[in-house]
Amino acid sequence: MVSVGNGDVAEYASVLLLGLLFLLNFSSVICLLYAFFGIKFDQIHLSNVATLIILFSICLILYFLLVNHGKSSSIINQFEGEDEIEKKKGIIIIVSYIILSLSLFVLSLILMGKRNNVVL
Repeated sequence: MVSVGNGDVAEYASVLLLGLLFLLNFSSVICLLYAFFGIKFDQIHLSNVATLIILFSICLILYFLLVNHGKSSSIINQFEGEDEIEKKKGIIIIVSYIILSLSLFVLSLILMGKRNNVVL
């Protein structure tokens, strides 16, 4: 039950967060490929507009997979009967995924900088 504001915000915020994390993970993989194997992606010069288009496309796919036609309600109903231990495990998994994604991105940038002899 939502007492203040719009209850649909959580659905759209989760889609946006997942889209950002997918884009971040994709960027990490590209940076790690360059850092470890020297594979350059010089041909991919993405502007800010292209990056936003990719993010919008990812979010649109996630929207149709997770939110469209009440799918989020069925997902919520599926996990409604969880006990406290299962909820805590789920929260730990989600927070771990977010922290690991951010850590991998920072690590990939550091490794890419070391390959380019950039002093941090």
